[in-house]
Amino acid sequence: MLQKLQSIDRRIVYLLFFVVTAVPFVRPVAVPMATAEYTKSTYQAIDALKPGDFVLIDLRFGPASAGEMVPAYNSMVAHVLKKPGVRVVWFVTSLAGAIFADDGIRMAEAAGRVYGKDIAQMGFLAGEETAIAAVSQDIFKAFPSDSRGTKSDTLEVLKGIKNAKDFALVLNMSDGGLGPLGWVRQANMPFGTKIISLLSQVMVPSAIPYYQAKQVVGLVSGLQGGAEYEQLLGTPGRGMAGMGAQTFGHLYLIALVILANISYLVTKSGSGAAKGGRVK
Repeated sequence: MLQKLQSIDRRIVYLLFFVVTAVPFVRPVAVPMATAEYTKSTYQAIDALKPGDFVLIDLRFGPASAGEMVPAYNSMVAHVLKKPGVRVVWFVTSLAGAIFADDGIRMAEAAGRVYGKDIAQMGFLAGEETAIAAVSQDIFKAFPSDSRGTKSDTLEVLKGIKNAKDFALVLNMSDGGLGPLGWVRQANMPFGTKIISLLSQVMVPSAIPYYQAKQVVGLVSGLQGGAEYEQLLGTPGRGMAGMGAQTFGHLYLIALVILANISYLVTKSGSGAAKGGRVK
């Protein structure tokens, strides 16, 4: 049996790998995992939102990182939308991010939010930290109109809002660039604005000092953070599915390595015994 494993068709190995990793996407499996402290802090900050609070979402990720970022993005937006009376406005500092901002608007409308009254999409603003500074100082000067061409001063969702001092929370969602640093410098330090960052996993270590200094109130780390957030919400989704696929894929590869080594040792042992020699 073990000897046959050495001559198994590699296509079968690949097919089994596909099946093992595909199952969690068909039926998400709750893989046991510890929830990072900064993910819990993110959940608590969003859960503390009150009616009338204003949340600004800054999107800076595109399709290339969607697999890592979108599960957490969807969960965080869904959590914000569960809070009654909270106003939510999107803008993008990456052109590719516009499609995900529009996805967020559709999620909000499906949840019963009214465009212009409860939600809005302001569109793209170039410059990254320059754009962040402009929005932090005067959102109406930064965006005279929204992405649909509606005058900003006619949008009910912006009533009583002028600068970052009026933002209850900023959700910075980035797969590159400055991460939360621009918001720390332009909104948190001068205005005391609370910042949360959803980042690709490779960016999180560089952002942890801002969290430790309480300049950022929460962090979410890519796909793993998305799975952790789904776990906190009690709604398994694409994050848990992705982490389940990774876990099962790794276990499958480990099992193959173990079986291959056992098969090799058994074969060598049998060969040495047949010759009356000793396996070295």
